[in-house]
Amino acid sequence: MNIRRAWWVYRKEMNIYLTTPLAYILAGVFLLISGFMFYILVEYFAQNYNQFARMGDTGAMDLTQMILRPFLSNLTFLFLILTPLICMRLFAEERRYGTQELLLTSPVTSLDIVLGKFFAGVSMNFLIYLVTCLFPIFLVIYGNPDLGPVIVGYLGVLLLIMGFVSIAMFASAVTSSTLVAAMLSFGILLMLWIIGWVSFSRFGTSAWLSVVQYISAPNHLEDFFKGVVDTKHVLYFLSITFLGLFLTHGAVESQRWRSAS
Repeated sequence: MNIRRAWWVYRKEMNIYLTTPLAYILAGVFLLISGFMFYILVEYFAQNYNQFARMGDTGAMDLTQMILRPFLSNLTFLFLILTPLICMRLFAEERRYGTQELLLTSPVTSLDIVLGKFFAGVSMNFLIYLVTCLFPIFLVIYGNPDLGPVIVGYLGVLLLIMGFVSIAMFASAVTSSTLVAAMLSFGILLMLWIIGWVSFSRFGTSAWLSVVQYISAPNHLEDFFKGVVDTKHVLYFLSITFLGLFLTHGAVESQRWRSAS
C-alpha cells in the first residue's frame, strides 16, 4: 500500500462528497431526526423530574442515563439507512459511467483504491454523526452529565461505522447500479442488526443461540454506551471491517484483471 496514492483516492472521494448535495441532504435529515428524538427525551426527563421534585427526591434523575445514553444508542439504527446511501456510489457509479477502468489501469493498486474509498466513507458517515455533539454540549451548559460514557459511545459508533462502510463498499463493488448497491448493503446490515432476535424464539441449541447473539451488532454496542470498552466488542467490529475490506479488495482485483485482459 502506498499512503500517498491512497490519500489521493481519499481526497478525490471527499471532494465528491462535499461538492454534491446528497451528503448535505442526508446530514440535514439526520439532524432533523436526531433533534426530534433529543427533544422527546428531554421532555420525558422534565416531566419525570417535576414528579420526583414534588416528592423531594431527584437523586435518581441522571442526565446521562435518561437522555444521552438512549439518545445516542437509538441513533445508531439510522446507520442502517445512512451508510448504504452514503457508500452506494463508491464503486457502482464508477462502473456505471465507465470511469472505473481508468482508475484500475492507473498506477494505483487495488488496496490503495479500497482503503482510500473506505476512509472517505467512514469520514463522511462519522462527520454526519458528529453533528449530534451539539446535544451533549447543550446538556453540559444547562446540566452536569457524565461525559465519559458519551465519549466511549462515540468510539463504539465509529467502530460500527467502519464495519458498516466496509460491507456497503463490497455491495457497491459487485454491481453497477447504485440502487442495487444500496438495497444489497441495507439487507446485509439489517440482517446483522436483527439476527439476535432469533434468541427470543429459542430456536436451536444453546451453542447456536450464542453464535447468533455474537453476530448481532447491537449486542456489541451496549457496553460502549455504558462507558465500558471491552476488547471482545472491539475485535468484533474490527473483524467485520476486515472481512468487508477483504471481500471488496477481491472484487476490485477481479475487475482489474478483467480490465487488463
